[in-house]
Amino acid sequence: MVEHYIYKTSVKDGRYYIGRHSTKYNDSYQGSGNWIKDCQKNNIKLDTEILEYCSSTDELITKEHEYLKEHISNTMNMNEKTDSSGWTSETAAFFGEKNGMYGKKHTPESIRLMKENRKGKNVGHTRNVGENNPMFGKKRVHSAETKRKISESRKRFLKEKQNGLLS
Repeated sequence: MVEHYIYKTSVKDGRYYIGRHSTKYNDSYQGSGNWIKDCQKNNIKLDTEILEYCSSTDELITKEHEYLKEHISNTMNMNEKTDSSGWTSETAAFFGEKNGMYGKKHTPESIRLMKENRKGKNVGHTRNVGENNPMFGKKRVHSAETKRKISESRKRFLKEKQNGLLS
């Protein structure tokens, strides 16, 4: 049985992140927002609590939006917007004059350093083109066993996506 729930992940100083999750397993999910990732990268201890269980994916999305709308103006809230499915009118607070880069430009030196840092890396539109493609230069095609594994993996992914397990 799939469980749908709203969770709150927080740190000792009171900052927190609110999100939604659907799972068949007790997977100790803590979130996937930028703040969560930064905390995990810096080995900051996170505590997660379930705020509310929901009966469906639709209810889950609605409840998450309600929680985020209620908490987005709290300075301790680390969510970047009130909707996890993309830009909404409420995310306008992060655009225009309220954006940290508003009216600023990167210096030519910063731009040069960013370009230099990306050189030779597998990023953006060059990700799987030419020599960056994992199959580049290989003459053998996938074995029947590998094709079967790829097929099963794709079927499992599509089924989980369809059942709302991927958020």
